[in-house]
Amino acid sequence: MYGMHKEARLKFNKLLKEVDEEKIELENSNKPKTSFIDLKVKIAEKILGNCHFCERRCHVNRREAKKDFVS
Repeated sequence: MYGMHKEARLKFNKLLKEVDEEKIELENSNKPKTSFIDLKVKIAEKILGNCHFCERRCHVNRREAKKDFVS
């Protein structure tokens, strides 16, 4: 999934640059089936299932609403 994110980020940055330089209008560009933010959400959900957001890297399933960390 991280490889997909890298590829999507590169495409997004290229598109953003073209829009900023007024080479294209965003309204006239092709709409993807899923957005870059959709991919970011999927990655975040995966991380939440095996949490390693902070330095503790406790791997608690945050989707089960656990608030503690495992030492």
